Amino acid sequence: DRMPRDLYATQFLFDFVCFVYMIFAYSGIFEEPNPDGSFNYWWRTNVVPTGQVVTLIIMFLMLSLDRVIYFKRYTLARIIFYYASVVAYNGVFLFLVDLGARPLAQAFYFFKLSYFLATGYQIRAGNPLYVTGQLLMRNFSLTGKLVFEVYFFVPFLWLLRTLLDWALLPTTIEIFAWFKIQDISLNLYRNRAVNQSRSWLKRTRGQQRPIAPRLFQGASFFVGLGFILLLPFILFSSLNPFFTSATIATASFTMALESSLPLASSSSSSSSSTDAVKTAASLYARNLVDVTAVSNNAALDFATSRGFVFVPSDQSEPYLIRFGPDSNSRWAPPPPLAAQLTALLTNYSVTDPPRIRHSLAVRGAAQQVYALSGAETISREQAALLADAIAERSNISMMLPRSLSEYYLFDTSGPGVPLVPVSEELGSTCVQLRFESNGSGSSAPWWRTFDCASSDAQE
Repeated sequence: DRMPRDLYATQFLFDFVCFVYMIFAYSGIFEEPNPDGSFNYWWRTNVVPTGQVVTLIIMFLMLSLDRVIYFKRYTLARIIFYYASVVAYNGVFLFLVDLGARPLAQAFYFFKLSYFLATGYQIRAGNPLYVTGQLLMRNFSLTGKLVFEVYFFVPFLWLLRTLLDWALLPTTIEIFAWFKIQDISLNLYRNRAVNQSRSWLKRTRGQQRPIAPRLFQGASFFVGLGFILLLPFILFSSLNPFFTSATIATASFTMALESSLPLASSSSSSSSSTDAVKTAASLYARNLVDVTAVSNNAALDFATSRGFVFVPSDQSEPYLIRFGPDSNSRWAPPPPLAAQLTALLTNYSVTDPPRIRHSLAVRGAAQQVYALSGAETISREQAALLADAIAERSNISMMLPRSLSEYYLFDTSGPGVPLVPVSEELGSTCVQLRFESNGSGSSAPWWRTFDCASSDAQE
């Protein structure tokens, strides 16, 4: 004659765990493994199997139907639904799934059997008399409140239950009023649970709050929110202890003679045709004297003395990169390349004239590259002088227009940042090809570049 015990919360817990479990474990339960024993889960392939979608829809409908039967207290429907579920799940897992070799299937089967055990006990005890309430909202202890909050914050779970209950319950109020009633019940439960959990404080009505909670709660929350508001500014300021600038490791400046050399085609059907192949012969490379980290004030003084603008920030770490005046290597092209260059310069092409290409590159310690390059066309007269000098190994000096600026600024906040000129162009540049003895009696060409106004230009 005792009132039947309500086990719906236990039933729903096991059934809901099975539903969530199937979202992540379907492939490990039903699909065949790969040769290495792994499974193609949807988060690896970005494809959800059709069988998994159908399974989840069926399980969701069964969850909803179980709630309807519980809410309406349909005894016969519950018995039929119970036995149909037992037959269906056992048929699938005992005959269609290799249960002994699938640990994921065994875990799912355990949760489902627990659901069947709770449901069978509920059928034997009879339907509960009170089904419109919320079991978790009857426990006002701190533990009970925490359990309820976990249930409440499961996405859409509280919302779906509220909608389904309104659809099943005979009522005169509309759905939005029903939600207001649920919110009132929810807030009353939370307030009572909080008040009960604080009963051990033994506070009297009207008693003032002590200073310690106000400092540790009010003041600490105030400071925390203020820190969160200012956090973006702190992260991008010099106060950030984890901020590090890109360190400059090395730099290089090179010049090369570049043009298209006519090479015979390798195709037997067009042996008489020629293809233009871009070729570059290195002429000159500047010596890197040093890369020095300087202060913002020193960099600002340097920029002011050279007549360009430099605006440092708190996080700026300027570097001064200096190059020596002369080439750091002799240029001795192999005879085939020297012969090709001589022929190329002699047979001057107006459509594709030879060029002097210069390249300036700065490299960081983390292999970032900040580069700049440009090219100047050689006139027909200059090409003829170069051809004679290479063929006869004679000294030559010539003047070339160059678009390089004297000073450049660049930002190391990311790779590939272009170098920005901050001074006037150098204008014409003297290029001198000098043949000097290499100590073995023969000669090797040596390239130099310098300002045409310098004393070297008079040599």
